[in-house]
Amino acid sequence: MNSKRWLTIIIVISILFIVAYILGTSYVFNNVDALVNLCCTALIFIAIILILNIYGKILEENEESTRIRLKNEEIRYKKENEKVLSKMSEDIYQLEHNLRYILMQVKINEENKKYDENIELIDQYIRNFGKFKAIINTDNPYFDYFMNQKINDLSNNGIDVHTSINISHSDYI
Repeated sequence: MNSKRWLTIIIVISILFIVAYILGTSYVFNNVDALVNLCCTALIFIAIILILNIYGKILEENEESTRIRLKNEEIRYKKENEKVLSKMSEDIYQLEHNLRYILMQVKINEENKKYDENIELIDQYIRNFGKFKAIINTDNPYFDYFMNQKINDLSNNGIDVHTSINISHSDYI
């Protein structure tokens, strides 16, 4: 907290001590006066207003720090998701590039009647391409990151994952 806020807290505590002292001495000496009670009530209201002011400012600061923290997390998740998507894009490009050579090998195997080798080549290509069947990109970095991580974990554990997620820009849907 800054020095201005500490000063306000010291003022509030001082007001409360003054009120307690005034009320305590007036009751001890049996000198209860309506003007003293009115003054003490006014001081307590001033203290309440100062406390509410401090509380409101603390809430605003917490809201701002939460907003900054969430924005930083969003940026971090977006970067992670972009890395994953970039890597997948590179891998897909490489697979597409390799497809030409695989097709040439299939053609050669076909001419040489090596059908079992063709089947193995095709199965290998399908296995390599199969890891790209599930990717989530909804422009919600938190959802995308966690869902892609979960799908990746399931795939790594040998669980076959087929995903279809449809996100509409319409608030109604």
